[in-house]
Amino acid sequence: MYLRKGIVFKAITIALNSMVFFILFLFLFTNFTSFEIKHQGLKSFVIYGLIILPLIMIIWSIIKYNNLRKIVFNSIIPLFLLIGVYLIGPMKLIFQTSVYKTQSVYYINIDNPNKRVEYQMQDIGALGYNKRYVEVTHYLGVFMKIKHIEQIKYDEKDWLKVN
Repeated sequence: MYLRKGIVFKAITIALNSMVFFILFLFLFTNFTSFEIKHQGLKSFVIYGLIILPLIMIIWSIIKYNNLRKIVFNSIIPLFLLIGVYLIGPMKLIFQTSVYKTQSVYYINIDNPNKRVEYQMQDIGALGYNKRYVEVTHYLGVFMKIKHIEQIKYDEKDWLKVN
């Protein structure tokens, strides 16, 4: 019975650690590059996971280990994540959960139909909407690479104008 319990504890620990590193990777990838998460469910999972999962990992370390040294050692990364969430501000993170939605497409690239010039809006709750004009390249239906643009004038030989 003890062996089975140890295997289950190890599997849960591996699953929690994997989720934390996946969430942290996606959060850092989208915040420090020009890529954004386009899928609302995935973006919400990343943001809320970043807020909630460190607490779950600290509680799991307390439940799993009897030794104070192991509890502290296994709580270092979740503690740094909690400090980071506190420094950024949980409300600021929660307001980031909304994705930009395309309102209209102005141009489509002739060579790459996934590359477009779009007008997008992001709902930020009671604070209104963020608006932007961007050149977007869509990847896998989940991610998009953006480049902010000032004016919407493009060469007609490379781009197809959409009405």
